Amino acid sequence: MAPLPAGFRGVNPDRLAPMIESVERDGRTLRGFAGEYRRLFAGYEVATGALTELDRIGGWAEDQLPSLRRRHTLSLAAARIGDTPFTAVTEKILTLGEAREHGRALGLVHNQIFREFSGDFQAEAIHRWSEKIAGLAKDPDAAAAFYTALDPQIRDVLPALIADSGSRTAKGDLERLGRALGAALRSGSRPPGFDRVKQDFLRPTNRVTAWNRLALLRSAGAPTAFRSEAARALALDGFARAPRGDQRGAGRAQLRAFGYPGDTVALAFDVLAGDGAAVRDAFAKMGGPSSRLGRIEKMKLVLDHAGRPGNERLAESFGRAAESGAEAGTERPGKHSREAAAFTFDLIRVASGFRENLPAGARPSMARIGASYVHELVSGGRFDKAALRESGMTRPPHWEDAPGVTPAFFLSPKDTYGFLRTFAGDERLTEEFDESLGSFRQEALMAAARRDAQQGGLTKQFRGANIMFGDFGGLQFLAEVEVRGQQDATEALVRNFLKNTAGLGLEIGFKHPAAQVAWTLTKAYGASAVLDDWAGDFEKRVEKVTEARVAWSVRMKYDLAQILHQAGFPATPPPAELVDKRTGGLKSYDQFVAEAKVDASTGTRSWDQVLLSKLAPYEEWLDANEIFDEKVESGSRLRTSDYAKNLIRKSS
Repeated sequence: MAPLPAGFRGVNPDRLAPMIESVERDGRTLRGFAGEYRRLFAGYEVATGALTELDRIGGWAEDQLPSLRRRHTLSLAAARIGDTPFTAVTEKILTLGEAREHGRALGLVHNQIFREFSGDFQAEAIHRWSEKIAGLAKDPDAAAAFYTALDPQIRDVLPALIADSGSRTAKGDLERLGRALGAALRSGSRPPGFDRVKQDFLRPTNRVTAWNRLALLRSAGAPTAFRSEAARALALDGFARAPRGDQRGAGRAQLRAFGYPGDTVALAFDVLAGDGAAVRDAFAKMGGPSSRLGRIEKMKLVLDHAGRPGNERLAESFGRAAESGAEAGTERPGKHSREAAAFTFDLIRVASGFRENLPAGARPSMARIGASYVHELVSGGRFDKAALRESGMTRPPHWEDAPGVTPAFFLSPKDTYGFLRTFAGDERLTEEFDESLGSFRQEALMAAARRDAQQGGLTKQFRGANIMFGDFGGLQFLAEVEVRGQQDATEALVRNFLKNTAGLGLEIGFKHPAAQVAWTLTKAYGASAVLDDWAGDFEKRVEKVTEARVAWSVRMKYDLAQILHQAGFPATPPPAELVDKRTGGLKSYDQFVAEAKVDASTGTRSWDQVLLSKLAPYEEWLDANEIFDEKVESGSRLRTSDYAKNLIRKSS
């Protein structure tokens, strides 16, 4: 929340609402009490002056309600626009009647602009008055009056009229009108006639009118139920019933002015994007009550249509809406709501069937959804439990989640592999996905190490977690190989390794590129298990660039030792020269390398000779802590089992 300035006066709409309810309830109680006892007192000829005063107070409370409700409406609108729960109290607040008159006047002005003006003069007038319209987003009552006063024939083609004016500010002007519409739809006291305006947006119509209504709604941020119903009525229901029909509703002028997709179905998904509940509701009801299609069939219908020539924008719009439905970026990985998880479970199964043939515009969204559902995808790559499982929302028999891994559903290796292939062909997307994997691996291994530490090192959670990530790394890299080819996929892995190790050195922390280096090595381990003779090729490519050994098993060993030590796994205190003074944890392999290079620059020995002498105390300390050392060794020398290797290959 942004800091409030000195002398700020404001209200919190969430706190004002119950106060209004209390004023209304208590005013009614006072007047009821006064009326009841006035009748009783009259029978005994008792003076009722005090009751009259109570009745007056109750009446005064009721008189305040319109003003309070008006202030609440304004504060809600302002809170949606600002970044603070408090909204400023201004000296002058229009009454409800004044607000409606203000909105009505603006509506009449716009009727005149579109009826009587033309050309540059009209375009200039639209833009000049759009600045007035911008203020309506903060006043839902005035906004509702504006749209009620606007001629329906103008309102239904408002975007087209703005585009035809030739305005160079058309997109911004339309967005202001859209935000005003969103405010109007949230008005608690709608003027007479506004309900008809609402119904017009919820009524099926021809493609051209539907496109114009959707374009106006695109920036409205309409309430969830309205957003879903409008998207379905104006595009999605008809599409579900006749998916092969022409869905275009915009002309060249509109496309040029706003940059929106001309396909009404794509624009409907743009309207839904940003509201996960609206997306899920739309898919649940799409096609109407008589539709026999389930959510999976509807998703496949959209992606099939998006894959046809000329429908590239639909793939992008569907992808953004799917991200919202999955709550990718709004809910924390591993803590997704039941509704979002169920939606994503269906989406992943549908997308996995397309593999790399998924329409290109949707692939970035699949990568972002994958990053948000790393718990589910990594669990889907497990072969140590229920290896022959089918995907499902319920836990497979005898399944145990790894520490720190909390999937909301359980994917089969086949569906996991198919989904990874949807974005495996784009190196940029896989790099973004790998960033989430690097951090997640560190967190999960830390949780597993803590669990083993609590049991005195007798359990094997840390080893199991390493196997899990190794298997997933192999599955992910195989997906990249199948889509890009082994040479391109290997070169990308080499570039990723070199890019991340280049930034390592003395300035290293737990959430640093070190996590990405560790994940790159984990993928390399997994790949070496699945692809024969691949490891040597990877090492040669790296060493050709760096002129130094990859030392990946050594890197992995010290990475795991860092995690175990930070998790509090039992061990004697390490020698001072092994400890990073800033963090109190063990130094990383790359810190030792950096120190060795600095020392070698002023001495006679090569840096790799200096490095060996610096690592000698590390090895002595590990040897002196047998259980700790065994955990490190078992993790750093993992190889995927032959059984898992065969299953990974069969998944392709």
